[in-house]
Amino acid sequence: MMKKQSNVQVTATATGNNNNETDNENHITYDEFSILVRRIDRMEYSIGSIVSRIDNVLTKLELLEKGKMKRREALTRILNSISEDDKLSKEMKHERLEKMIRDELEETNLDRQTPIQNLNQKTKTPGAPGSGHSH
Repeated sequence: MMKKQSNVQVTATATGNNNNETDNENHITYDEFSILVRRIDRMEYSIGSIVSRIDNVLTKLELLEKGKMKRREALTRILNSISEDDKLSKEMKHERLEKMIRDELEETNLDRQTPIQNLNQKTKTPGAPGSGHSH
């Protein structure tokens, strides 16, 4: 911060040494300079905060896009599986389709949960409060 101050003061005093009016026009006081430095610091902090928020939004959008791609791939796999199984009966195709969709939904639900939710779900024991099981 001191470096900024000295550069401005040197520049302000170096110009107009020969003319008193020019010197007064270009010269700023230390208090004025300090106020400007504080305002610039606040602006830099605000800009940093905004950039951080934008980065967070972009990260979340990236995650959403990856989720879309995973779902699209899963649907493609399921549809390809159905079209390739000409030898299976209609009932077998239906059961296989149900199982694939159920598996995919379970996987998607696990992907959407936060690490804390995953941990809570894994540590629940039968009969524990909130587990849905009772003795």
